[in-house]
Amino acid sequence: MSFVFTDVEGSTSEVDNGWLTALVQMSFASHRRRSSSAIDAVPILADLLDLLRRAGHRSHLWATLRLCGLVLGDLGEDALAVQIRSWVSSAQLAMPPLPADAVAIKAQSQQLVEQHDEAWVDRQSALAASWTTESAIATVRGA
Repeated sequence: MSFVFTDVEGSTSEVDNGWLTALVQMSFASHRRRSSSAIDAVPILADLLDLLRRAGHRSHLWATLRLCGLVLGDLGEDALAVQIRSWVSSAQLAMPPLPADAVAIKAQSQQLVEQHDEAWVDRQSALAASWTTESAIATVRGA
């Protein structure tokens, strides 16, 4: 993976660093979600999922799936948002969310708990307990 950076004067340089590229793309998707709409983040996240799955950057992949869950929750896919968040939390190896996303995840989680009873949230978490990384990616892509 590589990423092309453009500095203030307009010159560009290519960085061949998958970790940095993933972080920049996640930041870009997060910014798109916050500045325009959640649907605008979807193409960036879909590309990033493919790249990270192939590259094997698992902590970035799980963090990207968590961001996908946030986007899906924004789009009204409550069950998937809870399932993805639960699955990523159980992996315990995802990189921390970006600061703005951490606030949004907490707010969305509280909102979902207020809208649905605790048994519903527990059922959604239980459904995700048997997922593998590939099944989590397939579930997100299917949504």
